[in-house]
Parts: sequence; structure tokens; C-alpha cells
Amino acid sequence: MSNNQYTIYSNTQLTHNTLRVAAGNIWEEDYLDINENSMHGVTAGLWLSVKDRADLDEYVRGYPGLKLNIEKYEIVVIEVNSDNVVIEIIEK
Repeated sequence: MSNNQYTIYSNTQLTHNTLRVAAGNIWEEDYLDINENSMHGVTAGLWLSVKDRADLDEYVRGYPGLKLNIEKYEIVVIEVNSDNVVIEIIEK
């Protein structure tokens, strides 16, 4: 795992500088990937926030390959497991 990859366990929160990412509600389901392909696999609820920027708060269902942008951060979902999510954070 590289220095900018993190594992977030279910019902916990990661803080990276001003970024906060929480993970939970992990289950198997059907979803559309970034290319609109129908997929089936484990997904997770991701709550994104940036310190002092409540206007940017966001909730999404995360799956492998998903890329999210919030303020100066890009979050890439690397892996979703039954009890955790592995993400990569890239600061722009």
C-alpha cells in the first residue's frame, strides 16, 4: 500500500489534512460503474467532508474504480471489502 492509500473500516472516519472520509453501510448489491456497466459486488457508503466547508458535504455509494473530487482532493476507491474500504487520496 502506498503512502497515500488508506484503509477505512466500517463505521469509522479517516482524517487527512482538512479532508474527512467516513465509511459504513457496506453490502453486496447491483450498481453501475463509472462506464455505466451493470456490476454486482460489495459497495460502501462514503461520507465526504472538508473542514469548515459544510457546503461540500457529500454522501455516495463507493465501489472499486470510483473517482470523487472534493475541494483540492481526488479520492479513488481502490477496493471495497466486507468490513473496510481502501482509498487513495491525491491532493491537487
